[in-house]
Amino acid sequence: MKATIREMGKDEPDAVVAALRIASYPNFPEARQTEFYEELYRWHRAHPLGDQVRRWVAETQEGEVVGHLNALPQHYRVAGRRLVAHTPGDYMVLPGYGADCGTRGMMRAIEQLNSDVADGGVSQLRDGELSQMTKANVTDYDTVTGQARSLPEG
Repeated sequence: MKATIREMGKDEPDAVVAALRIASYPNFPEARQTEFYEELYRWHRAHPLGDQVRRWVAETQEGEVVGHLNALPQHYRVAGRRLVAHTPGDYMVLPGYGADCGTRGMMRAIEQLNSDVADGGVSQLRDGELSQMTKANVTDYDTVTGQARSLPEG
């Protein structure tokens, strides 16, 4: 089954994906709390990086939403530099669509967002800094407290 991907508008209501969420999680009563998800995305947009929140849906020719993915911007500290990168979330796809619904395309969109960040930040690091970064010079940046925390090597 085929579907096409489109980016949701910044002010497009979560109601667009409400039926998909309910169908994707039929055993979770909270999936039916559509007002919660409306408020959640309003909250995301109110964040200082809220203008960078991105969402995509996969739709059939008939207009049925069969897939969804978001990209939430977060601050990271990489090799001593503060960067914004996008983390995928709220991924849903109806059975029978899978990769054909454009899952790869939605994930590639996030990869492109993050490669744009890398082109503007990480790629400007000297080779030595970049290799250190990949070895464990990465920290997690808490946007609430403004504190950087080292991540364990792994």
